[in-house]
Order: sequence, then C-alpha cells, then structure tokens
Amino acid sequence: MSSTLRTWINFGAMQAGWFACVLGAAHGAAWVGPPLALGVVLLHLAMSRHRGAELVLAVIALGIGLAWETAAQATGWIRYNADGAIAPWWIFTMWPMFATTLNISLRFLHGRWVAAALLGAIGAPLSYLAGARLGALALPDPSAAVALHAAGWALLMPLLVFLSTRVSREAQH
Repeated sequence: MSSTLRTWINFGAMQAGWFACVLGAAHGAAWVGPPLALGVVLLHLAMSRHRGAELVLAVIALGIGLAWETAAQATGWIRYNADGAIAPWWIFTMWPMFATTLNISLRFLHGRWVAAALLGAIGAPLSYLAGARLGALALPDPSAAVALHAAGWALLMPLLVFLSTRVSREAQH
C-alpha cells in the first residue's frame, strides 16, 4: 500500500471515529462510538510494522487523556452529557485513536515542535467547540474553555509527538 493511501486511510479512519463518538454522545447513544474507535486502533495495529510500540503509544495517550479530560471536567471547564467523577468513556477512546495518527497522518510534525504546538493550540479547541456545537458536551464559559484547551494542547501536542517519535525510534532499533 502506498504511503499516501495509508495516510488518507489513517486520517479518514480517525475522522470517522471522532464523528461516531461525538454524534453518538450527542444523540444519547454514547455506546456507538467507542467500538468504532477501538476498531480504528485495531486496524492501525494490524497495518503497523511496529505493533508493540504503537500499542504502548496508544496506552500512554489513553493515560494522558484520562488525566486531561477528568481535570477539565472536574474544574468545570467542560461538561459532558454524562454525570460522573471522571469524563465519559467515549471521550477516552478517542485518545488512543488519536495516537494512531501520530506516526502516520501527523508524522510531518516529528521534530517540528512549534508546528505541533500551533496545531494543538488551534486544532484541539476547534474540536471541542465542534463537539459542543454537535451537542456532545457543553462549555459553560466558551472563551475560557478555548483558552484552556489552546494552552493545554500547545503543550500536549508536542509531548504526544515527542512520545510518538521516541516510541517509533525505539521500535526501529
């Protein structure tokens, strides 16, 4: 398979999983998205030459997501449509799914820390705003939430890119 086709499949699978998770949560069917997100991760692992390393990256991303989403909910910056002390599971499944893009469709960010920070600072708030618009979550103070996610993801994206670069490098040796 050509690398261009693989990049588009990776990007498209991530987008499909994102919409399934968000739209499912928005329409009272939060159970719909997570199996698709897991399917995206499994497809990625099946196509990967470095399954173990990619699985480690997905688990690390899940841990980061658990901390980030729970903190955002606990501080009131974001409200999900499900009650609970931690953010709902559909949001967590998106983190390992997102990790599948780090060595394929977002590979161009490897070593480009400023670009990674800018993409995180712009892309993540837009994603949360879209999720709110679609009805999967609420941002009680949208301006503050955008600022929080922009600042947080300006740090998280380079961290995730760094981790993906390191995991990828270690897998090749």
